[in-house]
Amino acid sequence: CRYGAFDPCAIIFNKLQIKHFLLETVGYLWSTPVLGLGYFKTASAVAQMMLGMNTETGEFLITAYRSGSFHKVIEIMDFKESLQKSLQLATASALYQSVELLSMSHTIEEVVMRYQKTSPMVFPHEVAAQWRDLRDVRAMTDWSPAERQISDLQKQSSFELESLWIELRTCMNRSVCCMCSVAATFASAAAATNGASAASSAPAVTAADDADANYTPPLGSEELAAKARSMDSGGLAEAASLVERIEQLCADAAKHPGLREKYPAQGPHETGLPAFLDGCHGKIHTAALVVAIATHNLLRPQQTEGAGSSDASDSDKMDAVRKSLDAIASALEESFAKARSSVIATEGDSRRFVGTGLEALVNVVESLSNVAYLLACANYFVSSSRGTSKKARKKKPTGVLGELLDMLTGAHVRLSDFLADVHSFLSSTHQELVKKQVHSVPQSVLDQLPERYTRSCQTALKCIADSHQLALDSMVDVLSAKMKAFANAKV
Repeated sequence: CRYGAFDPCAIIFNKLQIKHFLLETVGYLWSTPVLGLGYFKTASAVAQMMLGMNTETGEFLITAYRSGSFHKVIEIMDFKESLQKSLQLATASALYQSVELLSMSHTIEEVVMRYQKTSPMVFPHEVAAQWRDLRDVRAMTDWSPAERQISDLQKQSSFELESLWIELRTCMNRSVCCMCSVAATFASAAAATNGASAASSAPAVTAADDADANYTPPLGSEELAAKARSMDSGGLAEAASLVERIEQLCADAAKHPGLREKYPAQGPHETGLPAFLDGCHGKIHTAALVVAIATHNLLRPQQTEGAGSSDASDSDKMDAVRKSLDAIASALEESFAKARSSVIATEGDSRRFVGTGLEALVNVVESLSNVAYLLACANYFVSSSRGTSKKARKKKPTGVLGELLDMLTGAHVRLSDFLADVHSFLSSTHQELVKKQVHSVPQSVLDQLPERYTRSCQTALKCIADSHQLALDSMVDVLSAKMKAFANAKV
């Protein structure tokens, strides 16, 4: 994983034959880096396995009762209680939420459907102090020299940073789901108020050829409209509070003394916080949230009581939208430039793919995904407010609605172009790796190997190269789906 290649890690981890109950203590060896290295499908499988371990306790209890091992029942219950508060379970939960939003959902409708089918996101910051670090971070270093062992201070630092990272990811995921839910209930209220059908009131935000993605906001009477407005206001207030929480978490992480500390090679993995903060991805996410929240508040001020922005004037809100859109564009460009330079290195006449730069690229892809969701929500608000008749659609709106329409249309074009640029870079880099125009292994390493590679060397080199190709291919697939969905999310 330290070379940016996940495949070899999975192979070695499987060969260790880790038993079911050991996943809690040593599962961090492969669950921590999997998403940051671009293995989205594998990340989903790993997270489901870790979460499934917690749900299988009942089966073990039944087996213990049937065999008469009543003392085992007590042990199993104690183990389950430990799992409920374990850092590893929190990691798996945050990992699965991120994968769902990134690679398993691509439209507002899909997010709403998945969010409604699953339980609310767990592990808010109020319970973070109760998490227990059950990781055995010394499992691979106990027999190492003293200078390569993990100190108690390093273990505590790793736990604190991992807790910050989990909570930050959970808050970001939660904020996206809240705004997507607000967008759906916004359309419900607009449909009930206007007396229009759901089909005519919903804006074109769904991929037409994806039947499963079609989400029809419920229709009904004024009572339904009032209920929708109530749900809308609650989700908006939570999203507004998450803006402040995300900013605070980023500030706490930046001030942590162990943020950039490197652990021994066989110790715990470093969190993704340094790359996340260097790419200004927290700033990008909160700016996109501000755009969605301010757009809603401008169009439905009567629903924003308690949402944290009722005191601001329309001009202040409009100014916040304008500044946030500019901040998103500049921060995304800067972040992508850093990621692009970190993943390709030049050595003389040859170019090398630096696997450790994959994390920066994945952060860019994740930020693009979240920004696409949140701008689609803003577009949803504008589209629902324009009216449903053909006459209303053809007539260019004026005032606040017209100004918002112009700004969001321009933002949609810029983000679409940026999505295409990132997709093109990932596709071309992937092709260069496949054609071996770019190498995955440093030339200095190749020079140190014998003239004839041994079988183990050949296997290792091929595994690293294949791992980088699979990671890029996975990101290309995700961006292709995002581009297609976002193209249908225009106002």
